[in-house]
Amino acid sequence: MNLRSLLSLLAAGIMFPLAAADLSRFQKWESYTGVKLERIESDGCPAIRLTYPRTAEKKTWGQVSLHFSPVLDLRNAGNLEITVKSSRKIYVSMGLMTRKGNLWSGWLKNAAGPRERTWSKAIREIKDWEKADLARTTAFTIGLGLYGYDTTKEDLEVIITGMTAVEPSDRFLVPRPTAGVSIDGAYKDDWGLEDVLYNWHEPVFIPLRPLPGSSDTKRISPEHLSGKCSFMYDDKYLYFLCLAADQTLFSGKDVLAPWNNDSVELFLAAGVKNRHLAKGKSLTECGFQVIFDCSAQGKPCLFRNRKKLDGTALGIRTKLLRENQDVNGRVVPGYVLEAAIPWTLFRDWTPVKGALLGYCVNLNDSAGGHLRSSPECRQPSGSTAGYSRAYLEYPAPEKKDVFRFGKCAENILWPEEYNAAGKRIWSDEFCTRIQSSATTERLYLNGFWAVQGFPKEELSADPAN
Repeated sequence: MNLRSLLSLLAAGIMFPLAAADLSRFQKWESYTGVKLERIESDGCPAIRLTYPRTAEKKTWGQVSLHFSPVLDLRNAGNLEITVKSSRKIYVSMGLMTRKGNLWSGWLKNAAGPRERTWSKAIREIKDWEKADLARTTAFTIGLGLYGYDTTKEDLEVIITGMTAVEPSDRFLVPRPTAGVSIDGAYKDDWGLEDVLYNWHEPVFIPLRPLPGSSDTKRISPEHLSGKCSFMYDDKYLYFLCLAADQTLFSGKDVLAPWNNDSVELFLAAGVKNRHLAKGKSLTECGFQVIFDCSAQGKPCLFRNRKKLDGTALGIRTKLLRENQDVNGRVVPGYVLEAAIPWTLFRDWTPVKGALLGYCVNLNDSAGGHLRSSPECRQPSGSTAGYSRAYLEYPAPEKKDVFRFGKCAENILWPEEYNAAGKRIWSDEFCTRIQSSATTERLYLNGFWAVQGFPKEELSADPAN
């Protein structure tokens, strides 16, 4: 049983941090250094409180472990995440115990403190990950580095509000290639990792799944249509890899609507925030769609603002090759699609470490079958609602919107008198007199500040500001 399946039983089908489920369902917690543990609520959500009383001798570390029964299958997990706040300055580590070897993340960068902080660590970045038996994970461990304060003089309280083994489809960390990337379809040369014994380990893949409620969900078998995809990036390109099993290779004849052919659709949104992927933002405002038509040798077409453009002419490089796929132990027909998409296609956005990229991938079969990386995304060509999240190397904290103020309005030339039925209808207290010449004064009405906040500068009262 994998982590997603287990939490589905505990949390009505929703995979969220372990703290969101009833932790009493797991067999036991263990403390190895006198750390006390209790379940509490933090801001209305289940959490774990660890307390470490003063010690007679100075201590530098502590550890607690959450033991699973039955064991968990975490082979499909991409990252480990933990969310912590602490009454003292401490350091945090994460680890997994398995039936064959243990993993330890090392002390994570940046100390924990009174403000809640989340750390994420890709499992494949942990030393010797390939030697552990992730299919039989027995425990999740939390290490506490206590050398930032004196344990003989001060108590410690730690609140853990989230512990998650994240599947790549929930949050994908886009790595940099270890060497140059050749768009030639020979993906094992560039993607994945090779250990010291020259064993190749495939890259982290995002599974493509049937759409919920789709009429063809039940009749699609993995042997007839299945797939997975992955990303890498460098300073010039976003690299895309898709491995697909398809019984009717490279079929379809619809030139005007290539998504009706055997094809792969990639929807990308840049410069977005998490709320845009939850509630939606028009794709025309933040991204574009690329369709790789497998019936035409993987020819890329880019759709932006409902206009179809030649992807090759825009610098998109692709390679499509036939390659049989192993599906449930059976060898079936399939293909490899490899592509490089220039970052220059993204308007007013530059890739930086930690940046968020929204994405959705469709795998289409000319017979009418469809699979999607983000099954909850209903209309990826129109809105980013339901898009999955990819971060360039690691998830950076989200910055708040910056609001700008318009210019101060200029003083307005005002008449000396304005009579209505012989009565003056305004007071001079909001006016000022300015010497316009040696013999002349003019009356001006004071201007007002244009206090208008906009998330986009071009919508401000002063577009030049």
